[in-house]
This record gives sequence, C-alpha cells and structure tokens, in this order.
Amino acid sequence: MSEAVYDRMIAEYSFLDDAREMEALRAFWAREYGVVFSVTPQDSPEFLNLGKAVDADNCASCHSDTASAFVSRSLASGLFFTARAMNTSRADLVFRHVHLGLCFLGLALLPFGKFFHPVAVSANLLVRQGKHVAERAESSGIGSGVGLDACSRCGECSLHCSVAPVFAVLGNADILPSEKLRSLNRHAVDGLDGRALELFAEGSRICTECLRCTDICPSGMDLQSLWMASREHLAQGRTAGPNAEIRMGHPKGWATAFMEMGEFEAERTGGDGLADRAESYWACVQCTTCTSVCPVVAVSSDPTRDLDFTPQQIMNLLRMGLKDQALGVRMVWSCTTCYKCQEHCPQNIPVADVLYELRNVAAARLREQREKREGR
Repeated sequence: MSEAVYDRMIAEYSFLDDAREMEALRAFWAREYGVVFSVTPQDSPEFLNLGKAVDADNCASCHSDTASAFVSRSLASGLFFTARAMNTSRADLVFRHVHLGLCFLGLALLPFGKFFHPVAVSANLLVRQGKHVAERAESSGIGSGVGLDACSRCGECSLHCSVAPVFAVLGNADILPSEKLRSLNRHAVDGLDGRALELFAEGSRICTECLRCTDICPSGMDLQSLWMASREHLAQGRTAGPNAEIRMGHPKGWATAFMEMGEFEAERTGGDGLADRAESYWACVQCTTCTSVCPVVAVSSDPTRDLDFTPQQIMNLLRMGLKDQALGVRMVWSCTTCYKCQEHCPQNIPVADVLYELRNVAAARLREQREKREGR
C-alpha cells in the first residue's frame, strides 16, 4: 500500500512515457493492489480498463495475484486508514531495513545453529520438569536416555543407513535410524505393544551394526550402542523375531512351511529378485572360496550342524531352483553381511546380497502369514 514503493518500482522497471497511461496504471493499482496514493486517482470504469491493459503489458508477468498473499494483503487492508501517515513517515524504509537485517542475521547464525542444541535440550528437559527418558530408559535396560534426548531430527543417519533400501521394500519406517529412535523413545517412556512393538523389533533386527549412523550423527550420539541395547532388551521380551524362530526348527520343515505360505505380496508384484534370476549364480563353480573366507564358518566347529549349509551350498540350492529350501537355512540367518564372500568370489557372484535378500523374503513371508492369522 506504499506510494513510495510503487514510485520506486515504476522508476526502476517501467518504460511508460504516456501521462494518461501512467495515471490509469495508478488507478488500477489503487483498486487491485491496495496502494494508497496521496492524491486519489480517478476510478472510472474506462480508466480502470485502460490501467488493467497497461498492467497486463508491463507489470503482470512479475506479480502474482494478491489473493496468494493472504496474510500481507489482509494486514494491509487492516492498516488502510494509517497508510497516508505511514507513507509520510516512510515506514516502508523501516520495514525494508528490518527485513534485510533479519535475513542477514539468519545467514550469520546459520553456521552456529547446532550450538543452540544444548540450550534447546536443556529447555526441553525443563519443560518436562525433569521427566525425560533417561531414568526410564536406563531402568528398562534400553540404554542411555541422555542419548535419546540429544537427537535433533536432522535425518542424516537415515540418509546414510546401509539398510535404508530395505525400508523401500518392507515399508517399515522403524528400519530408518531417525524413525527407530522415536519409537525407542516411546518404548522407553510409555512402552510399546502390539503392532508398534513388532515394527520396532523388526527395525532393530534388520540393523547390520555398520556404525554409519553413529559416525555421521552431528550430535555425537552413540546410536550403535542404543540399537544393540534395545535389541538385547527386545530379545528378552520374546520379540527376537524370525531369526530365533527359524533356528528352533529344521531346514526341511521350514522348506515345507515356506512352500505352503507361497510368495508374499511384494514378491508377486515386484518382479524377480536376485535369488530368482539365474544370472545371479549360474557362473558358480562350487570352488568353496566363499566358504573358505566366511568368518561365520570359521568360528563354527561343525558347520553342517550349526549352519545346515555353507554359502556355496546355498548357491547350489538356488541353481537347482530350491529357493524355498534355502529360506530356512541357518547360514542365511547367521550371515554378518561382511561381504568377504562377495569380494573374494572369482566369478563375481553377489553371494552376500543373495543371502540378505533371502533373509528379507523369509521375514516378509512370516510377517504376512502372522497378519493373516491375526486377521489384520
């Protein structure tokens, strides 16, 4: 509504030299944009139509409809009766300097934003009157509550998480560290049960303990220790998941069970995975290199008893089309995803990726079967 701002825009951007068109444009801006002029322009329909045409030719391409400025237009309308006094005192210059000053202040403070976090955390604890998650978390055995309170929700841990692609397949947000931390917080304070507890437990189990989240965390949180402590706590509460469940049975029994379950929804609609494509393992020559470098096999006194099958034997099962038989093999669930087998394979077979996929497929089938049984 500032006449001075209007005059400045005309001086900087307009090429008009016709006095009548200039006056018509003033009349249109007074009516359309709410500019308050010291001398009120005439507002006959003919004059306003001319001003609208001049505006369309010279101004409209640089200005949005004032309806989009629902806050400032309403504010300007409310201050309409003070407009002449504000124009006389050049209030527009005051607003301009305040606006620029705040912009520069924001830019200046941007690098120091993280230093405000200790203040924010202290204020947060003060508002909670000391009832933060520290006591509940430590008493429940989950981990340090101070670590939970330190999260600034920046999302860097999720961006660098090595198992983030699994979230795209399973759709469980608790697989992502930033979301899992929120569930861990709720579990420490109020406790989780039912479906929420199942999702949190699954997200904790899928973590491969790669340390990426801890290394990248700008708040310096030891996220890895939190995941390990929560996983141990969940295991004590009988939410250890398919890993423990499958180890209680025999591969033959699980093969029959997985064949009866059939493929889960993502398998049916998402296309073939690595374990379904022959080119993933057709070049395997059963040289046992993957088994020789596997640390899981190395620490086992009797791999046939402890693991059921070794990595190259699992590749052979897949070559024979026995995917369902491979899903319940203990080696699939004992794999630490160290990728030594894949890095040393002379035939470039993605052994670790296949084992990891088999584990996700089996977990998804078990989850879908449980949901059907519970009527979800």
